[in-house]
Amino acid sequence: MGEALREFLAERDAPCPRCGYNLRGLAGVECPECGLALSVERLKEEEEHREWRERRMPRDPITTAGLIGSILSLGWPLALLVLGVLLRDATVVDARRLGLLALIAVVQVGLVVVYLGRSMGGLAGMKDWPRRRKVWLAVLAWCWGPGAIVGMIVWQAVF
Repeated sequence: MGEALREFLAERDAPCPRCGYNLRGLAGVECPECGLALSVERLKEEEEHREWRERRMPRDPITTAGLIGSILSLGWPLALLVLGVLLRDATVVDARRLGLLALIAVVQVGLVVVYLGRSMGGLAGMKDWPRRRKVWLAVLAWCWGPGAIVGMIVWQAVF
């Protein structure tokens, strides 16, 4: 077991599963940093999982920010819609507002689909997008839900 572990770590930058210490070239069977007993099987599983995750998630911080923003901003219109229905407040759920909230929610769901949808390339396909396009999409993803709700509040106050 020790020999297989040494061979596995001879040319790999494998982090310790517990502390993240780089185990490359390790001669023993324990992590020198935290003392975790190591096995080739566990290190291979960790390496496969890390590669799987890296293939699916963007390394680009702009794309990551847009993904997070699109998902978080989805809650604004849906929360108001649900709150209005639960409270049965006619000023929140009249036909115009209900339609507008539905439209806002559909656009926000569309943003989430752009980021996660396989048919459109999703996160993997965005690595080839121009930086400007990614920035605009990320800004839209963060601002659409809250901006639309603020717009609705202003619309209510004015009209």
